[in-house]
Amino acid sequence: MPRLLALVVLLALPLTAQAQFASYCSGGVVADQFDTRVTPGATTRATYSVVLRNTQSAPRRVLVNVTASVLDRPNGAPISISPGQRLTVSLGYQTILPGTQALRGEGLANVTRVSCV
Repeated sequence: MPRLLALVVLLALPLTAQAQFASYCSGGVVADQFDTRVTPGATTRATYSVVLRNTQSAPRRVLVNVTASVLDRPNGAPISISPGQRLTVSLGYQTILPGTQALRGEGLANVTRVSCV
C-alpha cells in the first residue's frame, strides 16, 4: 500500500508543475492557460489563445507575438493588463491539413512570445 501511495504522489507532481506554462516580464505576467479550439469541417481550423494574468500591483503593457505560421496573429500593438487581471488574448488560427496536428499546450507556449513595454 505505501508503494502505491508513493507512486500516485509521484505521478501527480508533474501534472501540478505543468499548470502554469510560462512566466514573462520577470514573473510580472504569467500565462495561466494556452487554449486550442479545433473546428472540424471541410477545412479543419484550429483557433489559438492564451490567458495572461498580471501578478503585480501595477498595470502592465505587453506585446504578444506568435512565431508559428498562423493567420490573424496579434498585430504588435501593446496590450494593457490591469493589476490582478486575467486577459484572454487571441493568438490566431491555422487551417489543419490532413496528416498534421494543431499546436497544443507546451507546443503553443513555445511559439508564443510576450514582452513588457
